[in-house]
Amino acid sequence: MENEFLFESPCPEALPRVMVLDGCNIARGSCGPQREYVNCAGLLAATRYFLVRGMDVVIFMPVIYLNNDNPSVSDSHALMELRKYDVITFTPARASHRGRPAFLNYDDLYVLHTARRFGGIVVSNDRYHDILQRPQYAEYHQIIRNRRLDVQFIPVGKSVVKFGKDLFYKCLPNVELIRGYSNDGFMAFNNSSLYCTPLDPDYEKVAFRRRFWTKARRMEIVRSIDVLLSKLEEKCRVYDFSSLANTYNPYTSFQFTQMVKSQRMLKVRSIEDLQKKATDANISLSRVAAINSLLQSLTQVGV
Repeated sequence: MENEFLFESPCPEALPRVMVLDGCNIARGSCGPQREYVNCAGLLAATRYFLVRGMDVVIFMPVIYLNNDNPSVSDSHALMELRKYDVITFTPARASHRGRPAFLNYDDLYVLHTARRFGGIVVSNDRYHDILQRPQYAEYHQIIRNRRLDVQFIPVGKSVVKFGKDLFYKCLPNVELIRGYSNDGFMAFNNSSLYCTPLDPDYEKVAFRRRFWTKARRMEIVRSIDVLLSKLEEKCRVYDFSSLANTYNPYTSFQFTQMVKSQRMLKVRSIEDLQKKATDANISLSRVAAINSLLQSLTQVGV
């Protein structure tokens, strides 16, 4: 993953900020660009992604999705497993008054309030434009502009995917820390905002929240998530991108390569560059024919 540097501490004294996940937003984003349902397995994989990198996680989810009979939710039983470890909080559902739609989702305010209270990072693809336009929520504006982690999911066309130390469900994540908006819409990011240094006003907040988490607790949750994801193996195959004996590799998939290029995860400048990246991925000799076929396809579309 090209943004792994975000998880490197800027100094020995720096403490990682808690990741406050907008559960509904992440779960919908992980099911694909259409966001047609709430994918609880994708939320599990995203939670695991942060835990294995030493980050603490808090999730907020509208209570209406804690329902096996809800047709817009898949694998809702996973939410109860997360609840056992006190990493997920269920919020009141969006309500209306006398036929008028509610202005805000309650879970948005829970997410932002928790990030402010504990000096955390908001993990959501929501730009929170409605909150930015309301002066009564000015206390959250700085967090939205400078402490929001954007997660774009790249579909790979398979179900459960193993990538190094990660397990993902149907997609790979590309994370970017949103750092302010300029007139031209430019967004910058760096690793310092995922961590809190002693000179930061939030340092005591972060240190207080960090006391309740240990590496052992994070690994216990990771193992529980692994068990849940392993049950999906009964319905689908795990594709290991890091194994020398794999049967599917993203560098040999034309669809995946095109998608990754469009998301700027894999900067392929030429056919030779793609060939080198495929070689670096340790693809076995049995995949040479597939690589050559891919290169020919790329030539035909003018890459």
